[in-house]
Amino acid sequence: MKQVLTKLRSQLERHTHRQLRKRETSSLKNRETALKNHYRASKGLNAVRQSCPSSSQFGQGRCLPIQGLGKRLLLAVLFMIAPLNAIASTDAMTVDNFTLIDHFGDAQELHYYRDMKAVVLVIQGNGCQIVRSTLADYRALRDDYAEQGVQVFMLNSNLQDDRDSIQREAQEWDIDIPILHDSAQLVGRSLSLTRTAEVLVLDPRDWSIVYRGALNNRVDYERQKANASERYVRETLDLLIEGEKPEFRKVNAPGCLINFPDAVADAAISYVHDVAPILAQNCVHCHTEGGIAPWAMSDYRMVQGFAPMMREVIRTKRMPP
Repeated sequence: MKQVLTKLRSQLERHTHRQLRKRETSSLKNRETALKNHYRASKGLNAVRQSCPSSSQFGQGRCLPIQGLGKRLLLAVLFMIAPLNAIASTDAMTVDNFTLIDHFGDAQELHYYRDMKAVVLVIQGNGCQIVRSTLADYRALRDDYAEQGVQVFMLNSNLQDDRDSIQREAQEWDIDIPILHDSAQLVGRSLSLTRTAEVLVLDPRDWSIVYRGALNNRVDYERQKANASERYVRETLDLLIEGEKPEFRKVNAPGCLINFPDAVADAAISYVHDVAPILAQNCVHCHTEGGIAPWAMSDYRMVQGFAPMMREVIRTKRMPP
């Protein structure tokens, strides 16, 4: 009986593997078709691009305002690396570098704080009562660990919050912890955020997430305690300060849901009609054979291969120049 079960299990694994390979092959063929269309789409780009004013970019056969260029570039790059994200989603324990502007107007790059003992990200959202009720705890955490090598930020990935409204919220509620504005929601997506008031503790030695969840157990939906009996974040920080490597821990956190529309799917992004024109307008003049850039955007596969690096330099504001 045991041999029969082993044989059936082996057959099932082989069948599953074949089905996965078929899906991968189908996806590859679709992208190879886009590769063949790359130059066809590019032939008419230069002429149309020259007809657009310098303050515009070409896309979908017309001139578009340059406003929001960074977000469109990033969405284009996300389209290119969607298969990579699907593979990497099983290991969401490390954080890519990024640069965001805080509500004071200062640019904050995550990896700038590589020499700290820990970096804490508190997920903030305007109007969330859980966040507002926990502000005193956030400030106390910041103050208690400031001299011990711990950097605390807030991160706002709310679709409905903009820079002005974040500044008003900070002024009204006396928030002096820098609030990073994730206007394109790309950092929030990469961190798999679902609710505000969640706290992420990062270990700068390898930028792994060692804790995510509630700050403590003092505040919950429609109830508050005078004092917390569980101090999850402080326990993790104490271990990091001592030089230890905590095991990853996750605790459910109350908070307000964050809306992340499926921007890539909703936009129905096409390489030929959406990605190639953006690259032609903003990148190809340097990234060409004999150009000043170190590699040429010569075809689809070349661009796809460099897509993760493109995402990094765009998110950290190193590109476009």
